[in-house]
Amino acid sequence: MLDTLGGGDVLLADRAYDSDALRLEMAARGVWGNIKPMPGRKRRPPFSGLPLSLHYLALVNLASAKIWLRLYGSVS
Repeated sequence: MLDTLGGGDVLLADRAYDSDALRLEMAARGVWGNIKPMPGRKRRPPFSGLPLSLHYLALVNLASAKIWLRLYGSVS
């Protein structure tokens, strides 16, 4: 999945993906790694929490629509 990322893309990932090697690989491809840093990191890379909350809200909206369609979508 990470192989499909290219210039101008943003990698949104949790702390499990926080590694300098991954960040360097993404930067070499022109991808901005918006990865939440581990709490014990001495050199904390930049991180924006804003896209994560917006994407979470979008996920909640999609899940709500799916539940609604499952209950009421086939009623005509």
